[in-house]
Amino acid sequence: MTRLILLVALCVAGCADYQARQQAEAAAQARQIAANDDARCQSYGAKPGSDAYVSCRMNIDNQRAAADNVNRAIVGQYLLTHR
Repeated sequence: MTRLILLVALCVAGCADYQARQQAEAAAQARQIAANDDARCQSYGAKPGSDAYVSCRMNIDNQRAAADNVNRAIVGQYLLTHR
């Protein structure tokens, strides 16, 4: 019984550690994307806080969302046709 409790405790700790690493990696990736988007808009001459900068960031976000939607549609179509 003690071994079972120890095994369960190790599994729970391992899952929590894995989840924390995944969250940290996702946060780091989000920061990198934001930094890249910031640099891209500034390279166009848009100053942070200006209307042009806000518009640039919104356009990038919209382009990324549209690409994500296309990718999801492609995957969904693939899953429907390859059963």
